[in-house]
Amino acid sequence: MYLKLSTVFEFLNATSTSRCFLEGERVLEANHIIQCGLKKQDSDKYDIVAYCLQSSAIKKEPHELRGIFRVMNAKLAIESFQCSCKAGMSSCCKHVSATLLYCTRTALENLPVLATTDVKCLWKDRKPKTEANYLPKPLKETQCFKVKMTRPAEEFAEDVKIKIFTDITTACPHSTISKDLKGRRTVQTVTMDTCASNDACVPEDTKIIIENAKNSSFWENVTTTIYPLNSCCEKTLLEAFKDEAIKAACCKQGGTQWKLMRQHRITGTSCYSLSTYVKNEWDKKAKSFFQKKSVQTKEMLHGIEQEVCALEAYQQDNPQFIIKYIGLLICHKYPWLSYSPDGIIFEKNQPTKLLEIKCPYRG
Repeated sequence: MYLKLSTVFEFLNATSTSRCFLEGERVLEANHIIQCGLKKQDSDKYDIVAYCLQSSAIKKEPHELRGIFRVMNAKLAIESFQCSCKAGMSSCCKHVSATLLYCTRTALENLPVLATTDVKCLWKDRKPKTEANYLPKPLKETQCFKVKMTRPAEEFAEDVKIKIFTDITTACPHSTISKDLKGRRTVQTVTMDTCASNDACVPEDTKIIIENAKNSSFWENVTTTIYPLNSCCEKTLLEAFKDEAIKAACCKQGGTQWKLMRQHRITGTSCYSLSTYVKNEWDKKAKSFFQKKSVQTKEMLHGIEQEVCALEAYQQDNPQFIIKYIGLLICHKYPWLSYSPDGIIFEKNQPTKLLEIKCPYRG
């Protein structure tokens, strides 16, 4: 004896387009009904018990469904059906719908009779197999990806790729990648790879700034406060930072190159936290120092937004000064030290002061 589809519609108070019916079909097609059987059978009564996976929590205990079918006038009627899910008391959740649909496709006489011990051991036996069906796998192993991989991939020439990338970033100036390429402010545009091999491309102002910093007498007063390196370590350090001064000076503050060059150096931003560190846990401190998490607070955003206005105000109040901008200034003597000034003040074509701008969030 089969359960008729019209009887299911009548019990669920649904049609073929109702949500509970459509979702029940999907649950059944996904093989989420892991067991459906008879708890007890009389001449005119069938006690049904079923177990359905939780759609949103596959690994948790399955929902338990219990219902009663009665034979009335040679027809099978649904007396009651409930599910252990939150919507199960309404008797029309998707799990109930899926179980009733299962009974329209399977004769009740063919349903297994489930003993109490069977019910207790059911999930224990089925859980490993069920979980195996939902193990994560690489995207390339999914069916939809395999279909896409059969399509021939169109290859573009390198100049075409560059043009496409340029067009996209130009059309979307407020995208993250466009902002990252642009940096905090506009400085002299210099190609990094070209600068490494061609000194002529470096702006004259940048050369003056680097040379001035190289010949600074400031470090003569602090030499004794810095621990000397062994020759092997000093050689390794110098090789690691070789020829980076010009690249760093020409990069844009806030850009990818600027971030990379600051990563393993002590900067003006980080020097205070190191000089005031009193704990003797330098391994831990070094790890947190070189593996910083990117943080951007509303105060920081305020400072970045107002910095341009502050620069303009300073220039208006001091028209006798010329302000030049530079990316990252690396110390010639100790290349693990660096600083990114907000501006460098020129007087009579020579750098005389560093400009540092602070924009308090509250004041």
